[in-house]
Amino acid sequence: MKWRLRQMYRSANMAPSFLSRQGLPRLAYHRLPGCSPGVVFLLGFCSTRANPKCQRMEQFCRETGRAFVSFDYRGCGESDGCFEESRLGDWKEDTLSVFDELTSGPQVRSQAQQNGFHVFPRAGKEPLLMQWGFFEEAEQHGLLERPSIGVSCPVRLLHGLGDKTVPWQRALEVAERLQSANVHITLFKGGEHGLDKEEELSELVGAVRGLLALVPQEG
Repeated sequence: MKWRLRQMYRSANMAPSFLSRQGLPRLAYHRLPGCSPGVVFLLGFCSTRANPKCQRMEQFCRETGRAFVSFDYRGCGESDGCFEESRLGDWKEDTLSVFDELTSGPQVRSQAQQNGFHVFPRAGKEPLLMQWGFFEEAEQHGLLERPSIGVSCPVRLLHGLGDKTVPWQRALEVAERLQSANVHITLFKGGEHGLDKEEELSELVGAVRGLLALVPQEG
């Protein structure tokens, strides 16, 4: 698996930097300097920075002078570590490391998949073997069983009605549980799991642009 993901990077001509962490795997990342609030792109399960949504978001930030960070979770892409031995808690730790070490000021989080940490999509790909311990540990991070999700900031959810991996109704479940009163849902008729068609990518950029407009810009 690591070989296949590395090949994707070579074809995309992406040269990452690496975040070193004492006692933890290095994380491959790419960062653009720019104005704040910045954008941090969080990849979906088993994805890499070659993801079309990640690339489009980086292009948007480059064109608008916006700070941007994308990174690979440990065991994925060009980051160190073993994918099969990783857990959701590890990837959460990676995310917090990136926010702490590679960003400053307010950030807009652009996340490729939202699924309550219970669905692990492999749409259109070969089956993926995971250790049972991965699923046991994942239960600790479940959100949809809670009556409320403690997120009070503005949220935009984009989902395809043709998604055969994560049902579009999941977006409604998430929206109902979020504490935030500023939650918008965009549904794409015929949209599939990846949401990587041109019009879908444009809607993603528009959603992030709208969120950025809600936060005062810093130099």
